[in-house]
Amino acid sequence: MSAILMRRCITPTGEETPFTSRHWPNAAKIVVVFIFTVLWLLVDLVRAQPGPPEIKLDDSIFMANAALFQQDAVSGRDFHFTYGPLYQLFLYSATHLTATHSPFDSYPWMLFMCHAASAVLISIIVLLIDQLDWRDAMLLYLSLAFLDLFSDVQGFRIAITLLMAVLAYRSLTASRARFQLFWAALTGIACLMGQLVSAELAVYAAISLVLIFVLFGTWQFGAKTALTLLSIPLGVLLGGNIAISMAYKSSSSSYGSFLDYQRYAYDIMRSYQVAAGLQWPFSGSRTIGLFVIPAFTCLCFAVVCRRHSLKAGTLLACLLAVSLVSVKTSFVRSDGIHVLNGLTPFTFTFLILGTRRLFNVHHVTFRGMRTRGIRFAMLCFLWMVWPRHGLAAVYDVWRIADGEVPIVRTVKSLISRKTAAAQILPASLINASYDPSSPMLNFPYQNYIAIALQRPLLTPVLQSYAAGTERLQRFYVSQLEAQRPHGLDITYALDGTSASWAVDGVHAITRAPIIFEYLLAAFELRSAERDVSNIYLLKPRPINRKLVFEDLPFHLKTTGRNTGEITLRSPTSCGLLRLDLQMTYSPMTLLGKVVGIALNFDEQVARHPVVIVPIEMEHPFHVYLSLIEASSFYQVFNDAPIATTAWSRFSFAPWKSDWLGVDPSGVEILKIQCVEPQLFTQ
Repeated sequence: MSAILMRRCITPTGEETPFTSRHWPNAAKIVVVFIFTVLWLLVDLVRAQPGPPEIKLDDSIFMANAALFQQDAVSGRDFHFTYGPLYQLFLYSATHLTATHSPFDSYPWMLFMCHAASAVLISIIVLLIDQLDWRDAMLLYLSLAFLDLFSDVQGFRIAITLLMAVLAYRSLTASRARFQLFWAALTGIACLMGQLVSAELAVYAAISLVLIFVLFGTWQFGAKTALTLLSIPLGVLLGGNIAISMAYKSSSSSYGSFLDYQRYAYDIMRSYQVAAGLQWPFSGSRTIGLFVIPAFTCLCFAVVCRRHSLKAGTLLACLLAVSLVSVKTSFVRSDGIHVLNGLTPFTFTFLILGTRRLFNVHHVTFRGMRTRGIRFAMLCFLWMVWPRHGLAAVYDVWRIADGEVPIVRTVKSLISRKTAAAQILPASLINASYDPSSPMLNFPYQNYIAIALQRPLLTPVLQSYAAGTERLQRFYVSQLEAQRPHGLDITYALDGTSASWAVDGVHAITRAPIIFEYLLAAFELRSAERDVSNIYLLKPRPINRKLVFEDLPFHLKTTGRNTGEITLRSPTSCGLLRLDLQMTYSPMTLLGKVVGIALNFDEQVARHPVVIVPIEMEHPFHVYLSLIEASSFYQVFNDAPIATTAWSRFSFAPWKSDWLGVDPSGVEILKIQCVEPQLFTQ
């Protein structure tokens, strides 16, 4: 192996190019990085100031991760979600920075630590990129601040992927075999850490490594050397997964088969890919502007390889590989934040290219001046088209310098933060009688309730909308069934009311039909009275209710391959439906986003379309649909009659989409049933 790796990254003349310099950062660069990192942390501290109690969906996710770690529940072993055990440990550590150690009170610290992690990782990346001197680093940091990059809580996930790319670059450009092995091993460790933060990062890492080492490395060193280098990080990643599975299997008697962690992580990723699509938020001109920068960066890479040598583009190749893989995330959940996060690696790569030696006045030629002029013009163009640009970071630094935000007082307020349950929860939940030792499930995703009540939290899949596959939902139900004999309280927040946002317009009973079916059969209301908070307490039934399903014969009139109209043979007043259907898609879903279907009823029956996202692709599945008034849906857990409107027809068609959406190539309605028909009256 050493003989293979002894091929050095040098030009045909035997001289190292500036692009493969292996000097460690000088003192000036270290000072610049240190100063800007401190300023970054201070800005993060300003932005983490606690405000009035406000609970959003992502807030509940952060709090629940920390609370579950306090209960010795580890992500991937005891419950499943997008975030892994390292992310969970990271959030949990923030609870030690408050006097109460409450995940609820520690939420501002969680935000600060996520942002601080981005700052630290970016500082490491800048120091590792030996092509940047102190002037380049300063301009890079100023550009990051102006564009507000890595300011989102997910910024440090992006930074981990960039760190992996930079470590791969150091491996490819190391001068000696042992250094190449060292950097390749560090690359594998970074990939494994990324997986422990979020499992999808391991997939991005593996694809990126193949692009870097197989395509670019083979071209640069030859296939044998490239494959040898590739085997090291992939071996670390594989060995790490075996170690994780062994640790999970040996530390928990309830852990299933050896590869359950990887299997359920794949299901979480698949659920996100299939059911989390949103429409593209930007106009055509803004979209073109955003993608001009990636196109220009790729063009520059080609020019560098052609004019200098292939080895001269090693850094750009590594960063571009990660950027190309990461941009796929913006094609799925295409809200503004996710689009910008998906494009951030490309933008960072361009900034590395655009700021490097921009103001170096030594050895200037006409061609060099022209090249710098083009790069500066593109840099200005980026500053104009990037949606989050501005001087917010500068203003935050000024507020600190001016004394408007005293640092010591801010830290003290974060440490002493304490929020009473009465500030965020309705009286009906606070005053209810509980067994304090029994866990609480908050359905569909309001995990902050159990935390505020200081109750043990049970959530087999952290948020029910993430359980988008049949296997995840059956795991969810099995965990509830195992806990039920030992005591279990459930809060049910009604979708479409002030208590619960139907995520992306899809109701929880439609996203998680197997879970809802279990709750409907096994639990009942504690109190049949209407609760103005729209959050109801459920208790286990002594004996499971045997659900009644009544077939509703229908006639299907197809108007296209994925559109049609259903007409019942006789009108019904049923307000809770079970649909068995099958939706097929083309392979283009690998590049775009999956589009569900919308069922349109008469306005007096349902004011808004009822949206269905597929649980299984290419295979039949079933979902539940509600035509009951949102604030009255709680009555399905009781035996009292429910007043509904009679109906006899509905149409279906693909849900609203954009240029990235992949409509179903076929939709087949197999069966329509009324659930508990005796409950519904006109």
